[in-house]
Amino acid sequence: MHDDDIVDILQGLIESARDGEREASGAADRALDGALRQALWQHASECRMAIAELKALRALHGGLPDEDGLAAAALRRAQGRRDRERAGSSDDALAEQVRTTQALALPRFQRALDMSLPGVVRATIDRHHEWLQRRHGHLRALQVRLKQPSARPARKR
Repeated sequence: MHDDDIVDILQGLIESARDGEREASGAADRALDGALRQALWQHASECRMAIAELKALRALHGGLPDEDGLAAAALRRAQGRRDRERAGSSDDALAEQVRTTQALALPRFQRALDMSLPGVVRATIDRHHEWLQRRHGHLRALQVRLKQPSARPARKR
């Protein structure tokens, strides 16, 4: 595989991680449940780490270290903002929005793993893919707990 192809793959994964970080940070700011807020902040932090690692790999393969995002990613982020505005700000809605962003990223990581990539690139992508799968499951478990009446925090008036 050529370096240009690797850079393109990494750029797409960086955009997915950026989307995840923005979504999780925004949701964490609005979450009432402490466990959910903590999980979202952790997710955002891990997305930032993924972005840094993927950017370093992109630079090693000839990409620019601070390449701007793709127009399609900007459109996805705008759609995400509209979806958040429509979905409301209940903890369940916030968790669902982040899970949706994760669900969109998972196939992108899987498609990258299906390609013939150099060892260190593959290992890094595989690690982030596994992490994303675990986070997705953890957030789902939190959502189930939030739907139980005794777990719902009271809204401030």
